[in-house]
Amino acid sequence: MSRPSFRLQHLIVAAGFLILALAGLFTTGMYFMRSDKTITEARNSIFTPTMGEAHARLDLLFTPADTTLQLVTIHSEKPYFLKTDATTIPTSLTKTLDSARFITSIYTGYDDGQYFMILRSNKQDDLHKMAPDDTAYILHTVTIEEHDYKRLLRFFDKDLNLIKTSDISDRAPVFDPRERPWYGTATQDDALHVTMPYRFASSGEFGISLSRRLQNLDGVAGADINLESLIGALATLKPTPEASIALIDATGNILACSDAKGLARRSEQHPLSCGPLSKATADELVMAGKTAPQSPRFRRIVTDDGAWVAGGESLPELGANGVSMVLAVPEDALVAGLRTTRNDTLLLLAGGFILLLPALFYGAHLVTSPLQCVAREAERGRKFDFTAGESTHSVITEINDLALSVDHMQHTIRKFMQLAKSVSRIRDFDRLVPLLTQEMQQATATQAVLLYMPDKDHTLRLWSGCGIGGECLGHDESEALPPTTAVPQGKIPIRTGGLPPEDACHRHISTLLSGTDAQHQHWFAAVTLRDKRDAVLGELLVIDRVPFSQERLAFLRATSGVVEVALDNDRMVKTQKELFAAFIRLLAQAIDAKSPYTGGHCTRVPILSRLLAEAASDTRQGAYASFGMTNESWEELYLASWLHDCGKVTTPEFVVDKATKLETIHNRIHEIRTRFEVIKRDAHIAYWKGVSEGGDRAALQKTLQDELRTLDDDFAFVAACNTGEAPVDDAARQRLRNIAERTWERTLDDTLGISWAERERKEPDHPLPPVMEKLLCDSSAFVVKPDAVSQETEDRWGFDMPRPEVLYDRGELHNLSIPWGTLTSEERYKINEHIIQTIMMLSELPFPAHLENVPEIAGGHHERMDGTGYPRRIKGELLHPLARIMAVADIFEALTAPDRPYKKAKTLSQAMNIMVGMAKSGHIDRELLCIFIREEVYRAYAENHLPEWQRDAVDAEALLRDLG
Repeated sequence: MSRPSFRLQHLIVAAGFLILALAGLFTTGMYFMRSDKTITEARNSIFTPTMGEAHARLDLLFTPADTTLQLVTIHSEKPYFLKTDATTIPTSLTKTLDSARFITSIYTGYDDGQYFMILRSNKQDDLHKMAPDDTAYILHTVTIEEHDYKRLLRFFDKDLNLIKTSDISDRAPVFDPRERPWYGTATQDDALHVTMPYRFASSGEFGISLSRRLQNLDGVAGADINLESLIGALATLKPTPEASIALIDATGNILACSDAKGLARRSEQHPLSCGPLSKATADELVMAGKTAPQSPRFRRIVTDDGAWVAGGESLPELGANGVSMVLAVPEDALVAGLRTTRNDTLLLLAGGFILLLPALFYGAHLVTSPLQCVAREAERGRKFDFTAGESTHSVITEINDLALSVDHMQHTIRKFMQLAKSVSRIRDFDRLVPLLTQEMQQATATQAVLLYMPDKDHTLRLWSGCGIGGECLGHDESEALPPTTAVPQGKIPIRTGGLPPEDACHRHISTLLSGTDAQHQHWFAAVTLRDKRDAVLGELLVIDRVPFSQERLAFLRATSGVVEVALDNDRMVKTQKELFAAFIRLLAQAIDAKSPYTGGHCTRVPILSRLLAEAASDTRQGAYASFGMTNESWEELYLASWLHDCGKVTTPEFVVDKATKLETIHNRIHEIRTRFEVIKRDAHIAYWKGVSEGGDRAALQKTLQDELRTLDDDFAFVAACNTGEAPVDDAARQRLRNIAERTWERTLDDTLGISWAERERKEPDHPLPPVMEKLLCDSSAFVVKPDAVSQETEDRWGFDMPRPEVLYDRGELHNLSIPWGTLTSEERYKINEHIIQTIMMLSELPFPAHLENVPEIAGGHHERMDGTGYPRRIKGELLHPLARIMAVADIFEALTAPDRPYKKAKTLSQAMNIMVGMAKSGHIDRELLCIFIREEVYRAYAENHLPEWQRDAVDAEALLRDLG
């Protein structure tokens, strides 16, 4: 029995009407369900921030006043202007009154009844009416003179000039600051005190006072803040125009209100009214304010004007006096948005029922008609009918993509054999993998094909990828296989499924899907590739916007066998090459790490060699116009550049690291210094011996001082020669010979405690102690003979390097007489011998035919163009081009290396000037140096490998002109 089916067109129309009907019912129900909740949420969203902002505003009002009071309280004596003849007032207090307009006055009262107050003139009360027209400030003082209180008013203009003084001592009432509410509470501690709102004696206005106890005197400093300023600041916090804000004291009286008439001056006989808060519900609102703790308490109040929501909260900034703020908001304002939304939604849904009927039918037709066409093409494909069929077009992108996928699938089988042939013909692994993913993507007509292969940690990493828009990705070791498509523990050859959004958002996958909607649902087919040993070769991940049919999966299984064979063979070759290259890099890095005098030379020369080879390959002029690099020559250059100094593993470290002339395993200058110390002791002994024998003490003292001075000078000269920083000429060598003639007495046998080899180097008739030894010695014990076998081996290779007669001559006078530097001719030969060892070592390796030039290239970078180089003195025209390239790279790196402890690195301009001189003298290839300069190879290298101080400007045109 078949299941009932329905036409898609009818289902779309029915679904549209059902959605509209459900939306209307849902909107109406939600309005009634959310009315109370909306009122509560709106109430909380209005009251909480309003109350919070009120506290913040009060803090901003009180901070300037409190700061001024703290400054006033630290004075150690009463102000000078309490005197009756004072004519000035402090500018600091007048500036405070000017900047903080809500502060009406600043004052200080003392325990003896004296008092001063500075007010800003406002012309609104009896006290201010006494002021002249241009009065800006009033100083009110109460002082004691001859046991009587004297009360004065001083009037100052805006420039603080005294313009009038009035004596109001007889004017009632008598003013005593100690009886004011701000005085008594502040004398108890050093905290800030805030009074209950009260009528100011100076102006008659209502307000509050802030006061602090004086620190160094008995008294209190205070400041008045007008209550109207407070409510004026709070009035700006009204969340809606209809809302009202009032201040209520602990007795339930409304102190001030945000309404216009509420800002009138309050009196005991005429309490304030505050809009809706002055109706019959005043008692309930007062109770709400009185019971308001730290958090708001709410009441719903019904008046003639409608329903209101009111809430009150105490204001601790006004002191612990029970003053609270009450906020009343119309209830209609809280639900207005919800009611409007409900009405608009119902109207929209009603219009939708009428307007969407024809649109639904037309839209259903647009969807179903091309889908029917695609279904027919898919049926033909299922029957393996891959001939061209009818084309399908739809205004819907997803349907077009599906139709294209079906059309592309018709070509898949025909492409199978072509794909197999293409893969089998390629032997280069780096070319095989990109071609494989590109051909697979075109053959399967999918959105993307990615190939993952295991790295050395056996983690599958991206190796290549190709997308439908032509985007291609190369090897990226940082991108791993998405978890959903990972290889399972079993041996399932192929897996399919939906690609989760988190996998589709992987950087490499999203890049290939950039031409499509990356957020769209995608499907994947993952084919596990295995080698002959059934080990995992990798995974082929195919991504599409439609699920994979059995026919497409069959194609993937069929092609994977060809891919497995090709990848297995090519990966084996690539792995062997990588292993060989890793051993080479390991050897080069070991040479660099062996001595700080070579730094990172073996690592940086390959970089420079490649940069120069690329520039020479790109040049189209001069002797290198026809020069080009093949894959084989690139491999030769790579191996030769990494191995060019491999012979240094045989060079003794004490020769490579020789920093001074007398240094071998240690610096023998310390032995020479000890001998000088012995001779100086002998001079002291001779002096005291002469004194004891009755000689002329003054003459002996002069002889001793002259001898010591001569010895100090001689040792300083020997030490300077030892550093090798200055040349040693004939005069210097003669002085060394003269110094060497000095003698010292050896009383111990110097054949004790030494090796048998060193003992054999001693002269046969070596004298026994005590014996007089020369200060600087060139005995046969310092001479090491060469190995005859090694000499014969080098001769068979045809090297043409002048060989010294001995292996090492460590004679002290011989080493100190070195004309320049620190190396003897024997040691310099030993260092240069590394290139001989390089050639001999590399020639013993079984390089394949395409790498047979590696020993010649690596061993030729010390040859010169004029044929005077080493080790074979080959002329430039006979040198391999890559050897000439390496010679330039080797010299430039040595000149600019910033990590050599024995010399300071050259800047780019200095190095290039030196190399131009070397090219002109026949040392390096002039044409290659022109390419090096013209193509700015030095600059490309310096940007990544040299510090900024070395990367100075190079006048390339001047250098090229100098080279001709």
